[in-house]
Amino acid sequence: MTKLFTLILSLLALVSCTYKPQLHPDSSVPTIIYENGWNDQYSSAQNIFVRHACVDHNLFITAQLPDNILHQAGEIAQSSDFFELPNQLPLEDSTIIDKESGERLIIVSPCFDYKLSIYYKGKYNSVHWTCNHNKLPDSINMLVQLLNKELYSLKSIDSLPESQCRYR
Repeated sequence: MTKLFTLILSLLALVSCTYKPQLHPDSSVPTIIYENGWNDQYSSAQNIFVRHACVDHNLFITAQLPDNILHQAGEIAQSSDFFELPNQLPLEDSTIIDKESGERLIIVSPCFDYKLSIYYKGKYNSVHWTCNHNKLPDSINMLVQLLNKELYSLKSIDSLPESQCRYR
């Protein structure tokens, strides 16, 4: 029985090492998978947006960013250091200085996890970070700003009820 269990674990490890994301049907269009904290996930390959409700059931909707926006994100990733970033951004000083009081604040768990994966022109990288990162690389900031602006301006996403995850 233990040999069978060991074999199954070995196969699972092998499969996880060879994982490739589902790519956009048009291979010339970048594939973007964006996980925005505990609440929201988007996949350009599947045109799916998921809002984790943390109360009833998760909300799945069809959401499609225009190809020109996906190309813009791909070009930002390619022209910046995105494809050279480590998979897990190292946690540096998580101290934030309060602008009004000058007090030093340290963010502690529970903390949102973020992930941005991009496949573009034969290059792939997936970068994880947490809300403890107060100084993200410019490439991540530019990509997150673009994706947040475009995703949350879609009427189908804007009309979704707010997630209750942060209240738990």
